[in-house]
Formats: sequence, C-alpha cells, structure tokens
Amino acid sequence: MKIQNLQLYSYHLKLKQPLSLKGSLLDHREGLILKVTCEHGQSIQTDIAPLLNFHTESISSILKIFPQIKKALTKSFWSLKLLLNSENLLSQNLSYKKYPSLYFAIEFALLCHLMPKLDHFQDIKINALLSGADSELELKAPLIRDYESVKLKAGPRNAYELLSLIEKIQPHLRPQQKLRIDFNRSWKLTELLEFCKYFPIELCEYLEEPLENPLELLHFSSHCAHPIAFDESLLDTSLEFLLTIPTKRAFIIKPTLIGSLQKVNYLYSKARLHNLQFILTSAFESGIGHLMVAQLAHYLAIEDPIGLDTYQWLENDVLTKPLEFNKGKLDLKEQHILNPYINWKALTSCYENA
Repeated sequence: MKIQNLQLYSYHLKLKQPLSLKGSLLDHREGLILKVTCEHGQSIQTDIAPLLNFHTESISSILKIFPQIKKALTKSFWSLKLLLNSENLLSQNLSYKKYPSLYFAIEFALLCHLMPKLDHFQDIKINALLSGADSELELKAPLIRDYESVKLKAGPRNAYELLSLIEKIQPHLRPQQKLRIDFNRSWKLTELLEFCKYFPIELCEYLEEPLENPLELLHFSSHCAHPIAFDESLLDTSLEFLLTIPTKRAFIIKPTLIGSLQKVNYLYSKARLHNLQFILTSAFESGIGHLMVAQLAHYLAIEDPIGLDTYQWLENDVLTKPLEFNKGKLDLKEQHILNPYINWKALTSCYENA
C-alpha cells in the first residue's frame, strides 16, 4: 500500500458541562482529523486530540511538525510487517513519546488501510460511567443495569463520602455487576486502607490508580486483597515493578496516550501472560476517536467492556450521525472507523494547499 496524501482538518466541540482534569476545567474539546489517502483513492480518517495536562504535545506543536512528517511519508510504501517494525519510516521521523496522539493517528490509519476488510462488525461492550455530583449519579444509577461493568469516578470525595455514595448505588447493581472505581491517584495509603475495610471486595472489580504515590501500591497489596488497575502508572512507573504487585488485575490503555501500536501490542502480550484484563479507553476524543478505540478492540478481540461512555460529554460531534449505544454496547453495524458519517462542514482545513 502506498500513501498518496495526508491532510489535516481542525474541529472545536462543545461539552455538555465543564470537565475537571487535574485542576483544570475544560468546556470544549479541540482536535484534528487526519485523512490518510492511499494510491487507490481510499481514505481513512483518524482523530488527534491532545488532552490538557495529559499529553506531551499540543495542537500548535502538531501543526508545526506536520508538514515535515507529510513530506517524509507521502509516496511511501507500507505493509503490516513494516508497520510493526520498530525502525520504520514513521519512527525515524517522529517520536511516539513526544507526539503520542499524532503518532497513533498515523499508525492506526495505516493499520486500517492494511488490515483485511471485514464484512461484518460485532457490537462492542462498554462500561457505564458514573461521574459528577452525588445528585447527578443518583439519577443515572437506575440506568446502569444494562451494562456489564460500571466505572465510578471517586472525584474529590473522602472515604466516608465515597462509601455513602456506593451504598446508594448498590441497590441498582445486578448480582453479577461490580464497580470499577477510578481515583486518579488522589488518595493517601492510610485513607485507602481504611476505605477498603468497609468496601466489600465482592463489589470491587478493581481500584484504578488509587494512590498519590504508585510506589505504595505494593505495600497496599500486601495488606489488602482488593484488585488494582494501572493507568497512568503504565506511562511513568516501571512495568517490572507493577507486575510484582500481588493484587494486580487490569491494564487501562488509552491508545492516544500510549502512542505506539507496538507499545500497545507489547502491553497486550504482558497482560495476557499475567492473566490481566486489558481495558481500552478513550481520552475524551471526538466520535472518530471513539470509533478508533472500538476498532482496536475489534482487532484485538477484546471481550471486557471498554471505556467509551465518555462520548456522553460531547454536546456536538464531527459525525453527522451520533454513535449509538444500546444496552451497554456500541452498535458498529452501520457506522465504524472504515465508514464514518463525517460532517465535513464542521471541519476546517489546516493547510489550504495541502
């Protein structure tokens, strides 16, 4: 397969309500849609949406480097073998650590061009997302029964407040449902240990990044049996150390933060080797970004519910037809990354002569 052209388009999407991330409030999401066209005229669109305080890159830094990357990749030939080669043309011209969302967008577009085309797409299971004030979550709680898994954001709550909220949510859980609680590294070890004394382990699918200091996870795990999931730690903590933690349960994978398909594949192989859940999740991208994560789950045959319920935060989208979620699943029968309904009028070309 030969790359014929690469083009960038920008978007600006409103959020239904402000999103609090690491002390910053976002009321919109901005990003770029990358269009990669092959020599036969077929195009794949992918999303580039650096998230404030999470990504090492920015929209402006991507726009600055893109012409150089486009020049290097245009007319280049690709195969699956080349794509998975750590010294391919893309890796020679771009660092996935410095530009993870741009790198992943290019790689994933190439992967979609190269993979055999499928005649049918299975629905993708997603987890419910409970985030916000207690009053909001109490209204959402009756809707979680259709989902296989439920993710609860701890937010600024202390142990007592979180236990009180869980007590209100519990009556709405089916017997087999458990909670994935995301702490975003906000708690101290003593508070977490106290919380787990009263949080029934049978209700716990896993505790995601509970501690301010991830190096204390080993100490926690030696005193408490509640399962642990790693997210940020996969980026800044030794994987060798994480794999020594007895109660490890899951890897939480944001592909646009990991950056490289090779790194994603490496973590996937480690997860399978250690019998860990491999949970793909979005980083508040557009509908195109959510479809990318869903397609990757399809390629990897992921059976665990993945994190796509962040789509509910978008007031508007780059897709003319919103993604359809039904009974805890994303419907891919009509719309998927190989056939998205894009609203090109909502996009602005970044380079008029591109």
